[in-house]
Amino acid sequence: MITVLNDSNGKWCSDAKILREQVAAYFTRLFECSTVPTGSYPTRNQFPTISQIDFDSLGNIPTWDEIREALDSMRNWDIIRDSVCAMVQRVYNGAALDPELNRTCVVLIPKINNLETFSYQ
Repeated sequence: MITVLNDSNGKWCSDAKILREQVAAYFTRLFECSTVPTGSYPTRNQFPTISQIDFDSLGNIPTWDEIREALDSMRNWDIIRDSVCAMVQRVYNGAALDPELNRTCVVLIPKINNLETFSYQ
């Protein structure tokens, strides 16, 4: 956990509220776009396509085996298998997707020992 950083004036800051504000401001600036993109973006024939049969089957309710195959690399599959398969099949049968699934917790993991300030490299 980051508990102290150099602020924009080069002074050490350990105030959690100020650190949160600095982190939010840093990433807001990093990902903001000052100009609105205009023009066309030709994408025809830029991406692989699937066959019509595969496309038509996208609406089919997936089987437990298909779901398991898609998620096979997940850790602890044996613990969450029944819940995940049941949820996927409920959604394909028309149930609403649980809005909690879209909640994301972003954790910044410094790749630099003794991080002192944010910088974009």
